[in-house]
Amino acid sequence: MPQNHAERYLKIIENARRNEQNLNINNASWEHAQMLFKNLLEVAAEKKEEVRLVSGHLNPDFYDKLTNEMRAVLDSGVPVELVVLDNSDKFKKGDLLSLVSSHPKGKVITAPAGYDLSSHPHFLLVGDRRYRLETDHASTKAVANFGHPEMGKFLHDIYDNLLIKISDFSAKITAA
Repeated sequence: MPQNHAERYLKIIENARRNEQNLNINNASWEHAQMLFKNLLEVAAEKKEEVRLVSGHLNPDFYDKLTNEMRAVLDSGVPVELVVLDNSDKFKKGDLLSLVSSHPKGKVITAPAGYDLSSHPHFLLVGDRRYRLETDHASTKAVANFGHPEMGKFLHDIYDNLLIKISDFSAKITAA
């Protein structure tokens, strides 16, 4: 029986996940992004690997569909950190955002007003080798991988540097 495109795409994801394969999986739709996020979060809960997410905002239309997977991650004792770069009121609500901000293992960091949002990649990093990295936010293009430790380290370093920059920027605002 022929499979539709979504079923074929999901099989590629599941195979890469199961084998922790160093395979770049391209994504250019919300449906694909949802499949990748769900699988990455499921791996985080199963393997008890930290989750780091950097996003411009947490659009409830997308992220609230991942609330069950995120709850499983948090309830398994895994730390989750979300960095939200856009601090406007437009996206300060949502089930996933509420869950993470209220859970003892969750942490939400919001960039302060005036912080330059344009220079940071958006990504989801699970552990030290699994990720989804946006390559073009406007067209929902991204690449994901379930077994690339070098890229995992690179994204981890970007994440750490982002936290330092946000902290330094906040300190300057407070001092002024």
